[in-house]
Amino acid sequence: MSSDAKRVPKAKRQLSDAMLALLRERSFQRIGVNDLCEHALISRATFYTHFEDKYDLLRYALTQIRRQLREIAQSGQHDVVDLLVSFVYDNADLFRNLLMRESNPELVRMLSELFITDIARMIEQSSPETPVVPPMVQATFVSGGLSHLMVWWIDSGFSVSREEMAGYLRGLGQAAKKSC
Repeated sequence: MSSDAKRVPKAKRQLSDAMLALLRERSFQRIGVNDLCEHALISRATFYTHFEDKYDLLRYALTQIRRQLREIAQSGQHDVVDLLVSFVYDNADLFRNLLMRESNPELVRMLSELFITDIARMIEQSSPETPVVPPMVQATFVSGGLSHLMVWWIDSGFSVSREEMAGYLRGLGQAAKKSC
């Protein structure tokens, strides 16, 4: 493997890690490309070689998280709902700074869209008959609700336990399945 081929994934990973680390400290709006490059020890030229802007980098970082969560869920060792609830709980600062401080509807939409395809696939696999509501419509509804529910949960200071939240999500999923 050439040295350039090794650097490309490393640079992207460093920038992704920098984005997630900085999101634990401050809002997305207060993170600039210079901050990201400084934290990742990467030049602006390298940043723009890999990403169009900080939104593009965020999309990449969130996609990497989704991939990691999917791999863990597919291993069969963890329940998907428990995994998601624990991830949000364990990364509350990140989500608070991403979704709640100086809120940006584009970021909520980006996070919501991240899981739509996975949710649609799960809906298709779980219902053998043709649904009244198309899976993509159901998935869009569920993903948007899930994003806002997680914002509420964090904003409330985790007023319900992880176990209760996981139970609520399962209950909402079952109710949605029956009605669609």
